[in-house]
Amino acid sequence: MTASLLTLDIKGAFDSVLPGRLIHRLREQGWPTNLVLWIASFTTGRSVQIRLDGEIGPSTNITCGLPQGSPVSGILFMLYIAPLFRLGNPRNRFGYADDAANLAISTSLATNCEALSDSLQEALNWGAAEGITFAPDKYELLHFSQHKADQDPTRTPSVKARSITISENTKRLYLQWLGILFDKKLTFKWHVRETASKALTMANALRSLGNTVQGVKPDLLQQAVSACVLHKAYYGAETWWPGRTRPGPSQISNRVGEHLEKLTKVILTGARAVLPVFRTTLKPVLYRESRFSPPEIELDRIALLATVRLRRLDPYHPLRRRAEQIASNGQQISRFARRTLALPNSEQINPLQYAPWHPREPRGNAQARIGAPMGRTKEQAAANFMAFQRTIPSSDIFLRSSLSYGHGKEVFNAEAEAALAGAQAAIAYPTAQFATNLWICLDNLEVAIRLLSPSTGSSQEIFESFHTLAAAWPLRKRLPHTKSGSIQIRWVPGHVKIPENEAADLAAKEGAASIPPAPHKSSYASLKRYAKTQSLSAAQSQWEKVAPQSYQDLEITTSPKRPGELQLNRLDLGHVIAARTGHGDFADYHERFNHDDAYLLCRCGARKAPLHFFFCHIAKRRAPRPPGPPSEVISFLLGTAKGAQKLATWLAETHFFEDICPRQPLLST
Repeated sequence: MTASLLTLDIKGAFDSVLPGRLIHRLREQGWPTNLVLWIASFTTGRSVQIRLDGEIGPSTNITCGLPQGSPVSGILFMLYIAPLFRLGNPRNRFGYADDAANLAISTSLATNCEALSDSLQEALNWGAAEGITFAPDKYELLHFSQHKADQDPTRTPSVKARSITISENTKRLYLQWLGILFDKKLTFKWHVRETASKALTMANALRSLGNTVQGVKPDLLQQAVSACVLHKAYYGAETWWPGRTRPGPSQISNRVGEHLEKLTKVILTGARAVLPVFRTTLKPVLYRESRFSPPEIELDRIALLATVRLRRLDPYHPLRRRAEQIASNGQQISRFARRTLALPNSEQINPLQYAPWHPREPRGNAQARIGAPMGRTKEQAAANFMAFQRTIPSSDIFLRSSLSYGHGKEVFNAEAEAALAGAQAAIAYPTAQFATNLWICLDNLEVAIRLLSPSTGSSQEIFESFHTLAAAWPLRKRLPHTKSGSIQIRWVPGHVKIPENEAADLAAKEGAASIPPAPHKSSYASLKRYAKTQSLSAAQSQWEKVAPQSYQDLEITTSPKRPGELQLNRLDLGHVIAARTGHGDFADYHERFNHDDAYLLCRCGARKAPLHFFFCHIAKRRAPRPPGPPSEVISFLLGTAKGAQKLATWLAETHFFEDICPRQPLLST
């Protein structure tokens, strides 16, 4: 099989929108009249003035176009050009904003070009009728084929429509669409090369903002590198990263070593921009201290989280439909299929279940309704709940039960499912016909707030079932003198020795210890935690393998998400890392690299060493060091973030590196 991709770009985009046709299109699409009237007011009666050198020109009326910068303009533009993506075979048409693409798949490139020529002709005809033109210099064509004869762009067929002929670019061996550079073999080597080059330029620029003595604080530079360098380097990773190997017993290599080498250089440069370290500092230390993961781990994380997000796409999204088809046939025939099937079975969330403009109960009102803390102490909340509890008739139903929901659930999900199970049991109980209200009391504040509110998050189906049950409660079979009542929610503070809540906690422990049902679905929240845990575990395993001996001696066994040491200034952090690594102003280090001009001795006469600050008798006289055995104190000062803060304070008090153990001997006065 072969595939061919033709990309188009709408000329002018927002400026080409005609308000009258936009309103007509919205009416055809069935949008509410009040919304259409608002959009008509928004797009008509507009004017513009030019301001140059402080002078403002005359007002000029605008009869077409959408205002640049408005968040609604992009949405209206997509609705305006929606018919373009329904021409011919809609499954092979794609678009985002003003960028469109047509895909053709067949057994030969010639057949693909015939199909693309027809698609292009349809697009041109539609554009002519709608007053939309395509930028002639932005047509691009790329063929994908495993046949050697199809690899030479000078010999591949072209797409033709009217007087337009589009051929493969013979000078540039890739096609750019939505920021991704696609090459003929989908190796994405051009894309990685381009993004890594831009990211490296940015990393080097940030590196100039500090050295081992002064400059921008490390934590601020870490944020800058994350936002400006890493996002650029990893752009589109969900699309191009296949993993180092294909899953399965054979472990086939995906030949991504070159990609990882380029990205590794970028990440290490970014780490050196953040950290005040010597050039010889080991790579594992750079990763650990800056908290930038090695590229392979980070790319796996990005790809996995992108796959998790498939479980929260609307029912009409093409990727969701494709994922559902893959789940039904179970065939790992593509990279997308392998990623989809690698995740455990889980719930599917519909983010469009409730529109953002759907009326919702304010959170403050919901908290007041359920008796949330709202500034009260736990003891006050417990006393208030006990007072409320005394108002409930003593003849009410009390049932006790426990069950297991499996390992793929968070506490939040288990609380929601337990609330639903309890309500179902109560409404089915014979004495429900005597009751008026049904009270659901639980100590999970977030679940209590959301039980009677619209949900587009984890356990969505559970919350929907609870809403249905709440609506059915007043309609239950009841005695004539019994009021219909309602299901009401009450938050109860936990761990304050409220007997009923203690009994519920005990039942929960029994349920957790019981055998879970099989098969069971994971919750969306659990799936997100699973994805994050995978990357954290991979980073931790990698650190345990490559941690330098000096770090092992200091019991630095973890690689935190955001090291607290980055809050130090550059000078103090440089001293801490130098002491941890041995790469600094130390006698052994200077002798190792033949630094003939280095000064090797402290003022006390001892050789400079990573731990000398702790034993120097001059420093001891100036300020007392933290008490305790040297092994424990040193591990605390150099092995923890809190210890590093204390060490920085002590070094400042003693002026240790300024006049006791300076880099060069002080000039005599």
